[in-house]
Amino acid sequence: MLAQGRPIDQPITDPVTGAYSRALLAPRLDEELQRAANTQGCLALFLFDVDFFKTVNDAYGHLRGDEVLHQLADRIKELIRGYDALFRYGGDEFVLLLPGTDRAAAIRLALRLTEEVRAEAFGADPPLHMSISLGVATYPQDGADATELLRVADRRNYLAKRRGRGGAVADDVETESDAGGSRLWERDAALAAVQEFFTRLEVAERGALRVTGEPGAGHTRFLAEVAKVAAMRGFTVVDVPADAPPPEVAGDRILLVADLAAAARAAEAVDRITRDTRRSSDARPGALGLVYATTGRPTEDPPLPPLATAELLPWSPTTLRIWLRNALHGEPSRSL
Repeated sequence: MLAQGRPIDQPITDPVTGAYSRALLAPRLDEELQRAANTQGCLALFLFDVDFFKTVNDAYGHLRGDEVLHQLADRIKELIRGYDALFRYGGDEFVLLLPGTDRAAAIRLALRLTEEVRAEAFGADPPLHMSISLGVATYPQDGADATELLRVADRRNYLAKRRGRGGAVADDVETESDAGGSRLWERDAALAAVQEFFTRLEVAERGALRVTGEPGAGHTRFLAEVAKVAAMRGFTVVDVPADAPPPEVAGDRILLVADLAAAARAAEAVDRITRDTRRSSDARPGALGLVYATTGRPTEDPPLPPLATAELLPWSPTTLRIWLRNALHGEPSRSL
């Protein structure tokens, strides 16, 4: 028996978090989808969960875990509009329904939510630093019905975890790094920054990623991985030469990559693309990004707005030992 679209014995809100109960999601989502279809409007749906939440329950007990979920729901509700709806989907999973929200606005909000969750600790005894992995789906781009939107958001939530957790994903690009001798050791955080850069670039359309680290930290190898990720996302990747004029290039999505020796010519390369675009009859690129390497703090602003930084930290002794074992095909000696 139903009462206003829900079972008569089903509470409206989840008693732990204060978010709407899952039973209310389907009727509300169907209603908003019908409204969007009738008005040729849009909506967005987020599916997110708490990273490594099981460790909170295991270490501090379920009462502390419930407190974290309640604080998370409160924090999310402070950042959304009055007519947006937060549902507890199950366990540490939530669904956020955003009527009248297009793709660009959804991505901006998703990035803000993940940042805000990371920025402030939960509780004080002891303070817990948490993060969420979030998948974004939008109507009509990603699906025309509730089942498809939830499936897309769920898949992207999974991708957010594979890309390092603590971020938002609004695409379906698989970007797993190579295994074996070519893998990027201890670069999970830096690769997560790369993925967030491309997500931000999709909205900002112009922006730079700074890759910083000590000399010998592996800038060239890391830039090659960035180029691979960009190519999978449909970018035309252009290497900025260190001792020659920037090449002519055209395309809807362009990424300039400047290694240490070429970073000083990055501004010239950006100017060249901008001038060439103005002369042509085509519109400017849909997205123009710059990835440049540096070994210290920036001495001047990049030629495009800074969107993210990827830091290449020195290897730990454990990782160095694993790399030597790989390279030598045997156990390295204690003296080595």
